[in-house]
Amino acid sequence: MKFALVYQCGIADVFAVDEHLLCAKGRNGKLRNARREVQSDFRSCEVFCQGLIRGGAVVLVASCNRAGDISDCTWTSGLDDCPFRDEARPVFTKSEKINWDW
Repeated sequence: MKFALVYQCGIADVFAVDEHLLCAKGRNGKLRNARREVQSDFRSCEVFCQGLIRGGAVVLVASCNRAGDISDCTWTSGLDDCPFRDEARPVFTKSEKINWDW
């Protein structure tokens, strides 16, 4: 089970993904699509992901500084360049950052 916690402008999304990809082209292919599980405030999505991790899922953190539906957008690994990064409390699988496939 693979998921992505994607921080957006003031909200967050949790996507089930077949592969951890940042680029929209590969992620939306027939076998690599992103399926939104939750869209809510940061904290609700973070708690949801903590439950996923405890259940054995791999959750990677990304961000997308765009409005609207971001399932078709390219995501950015981590939160370093985001204006909303101070509000986020990301969760990581095994308490470490895992590299995304490119």
